[in-house]
Amino acid sequence: MSSDPVWMPQVAADAEGLATWRRAPNYRRTSDRRRVFVHAVRESLAEAARAGGPVRALDIGCGWGISDDRVAGPEFLAGVRAAATELWGIEPDPSVQPTHGHFDRFQHATLEGAELPEAYFDVAYAYNVVEHVTDPVAFLRRVRAVLKPGGAFVFMTPNGRHWFSRLTRALRALKVDELALRAARGRAEVESYHYPVVHRMNDVATIRDLAHGTGFAEAEFAFFDHGDVLPYFPRPLRAPYAALARLSRRVATGELVCLLGRLR
Repeated sequence: MSSDPVWMPQVAADAEGLATWRRAPNYRRTSDRRRVFVHAVRESLAEAARAGGPVRALDIGCGWGISDDRVAGPEFLAGVRAAATELWGIEPDPSVQPTHGHFDRFQHATLEGAELPEAYFDVAYAYNVVEHVTDPVAFLRRVRAVLKPGGAFVFMTPNGRHWFSRLTRALRALKVDELALRAARGRAEVESYHYPVVHRMNDVATIRDLAHGTGFAEAEFAFFDHGDVLPYFPRPLRAPYAALARLSRRVATGELVCLLGRLR
């Protein structure tokens, strides 16, 4: 059994980097979307380190770590901590109390309401956060304000073009999304992690427009699918869904369920 940290690449595709991920179809080529995300953040931190000086990172909506898994989340977060001179975390949920020790500074706050220095961070990042943002313009303006010139905002979110995101938007419009989610995942599990999803900032076209309008110079995107929506299906339907997903990635990589982005 490997003794490597959980965030370390497990297959070659985990460490290919955003330039390759942008071009390559990523249906189950990588081992875990959290490793993909950590590597993308570390890639941007390494670029900042080459310029010299301290490397500062901001975790937006940090929760318990990289994912809502209270055990593995902090272990993945350790991969970011190892590449940053300074790591700050902000989290609006007062019930979240990180005890892993990875943050130099931590606040219970939204990004817009947090006390943060301007032009301070080399990298800001958000894992499964932007789909919950109700005012994307205010959010991105604040991201840009706290980043140094040339800094990067790295994020991962459900892809708004994927049929599952389209379905959840339709259910939300009908005001039955919470009911459907509890039916699929169980009330206790949903209430332990679920925050309302508003889908105002999780498709490429919208994000490009928002980035341009809030002063970012560059936007890069890649798409992944690791069978992430399978838990929402009854077991007899999981194999047919996996077959359909393999077909869809051959036809349209941009339809995969998970969207990774970087704004500069």
